[in-house]
Amino acid sequence: MEQREQIGIIESILFMAGEPVPLKDIAQLFEITRDEAAGIMTQAVREYEECGRGLRIVELDGNYQLVTHKDNAPWVEKYLGVDKKKQLPTSLVETVAVIAYKQPITRAEIEYIRGVKCDYSVKKLLEYGLIEQAGKKDVPGKPFLYVTTPKFLRTFGISSLEELPQVEVDEEQEEEL
Repeated sequence: MEQREQIGIIESILFMAGEPVPLKDIAQLFEITRDEAAGIMTQAVREYEECGRGLRIVELDGNYQLVTHKDNAPWVEKYLGVDKKKQLPTSLVETVAVIAYKQPITRAEIEYIRGVKCDYSVKKLLEYGLIEQAGKKDVPGKPFLYVTTPKFLRTFGISSLEELPQVEVDEEQEEEL
């Protein structure tokens, strides 16, 4: 099967899936190696970037998804009637930022860094699917550990946590953390 045909099939799958599709699933579909599948996906991503259309294929931590071009967001929001007031409250943004930079992290550790209780924020971020539980910390009480999800990456328009802006912390602050 030619690569062009494989890319067409992948487009259909990404469109219908509506959520990130793991590279391993793409490799299994075509009965090829992960490296071969990665090459096909690199080509597909490149073609979407070069064609100037309203859709893109993005890689999200080893998974691929079909998304709208970020430059078209205002038009999509206008069409869908998205209310700007529905943005995440500052408390949720601050909480998810702490989790993104320090994951895996417990609620108590988040509260220590933020200096405030964060039960509500953690609950809401779980409901929104921006974070998830990732086991328990091996300390007394066995508190849950929290990490960000692929939806977090999509929501904030990044493909991996390495794209997060670097935060400068002085030595005194680092000792506290």
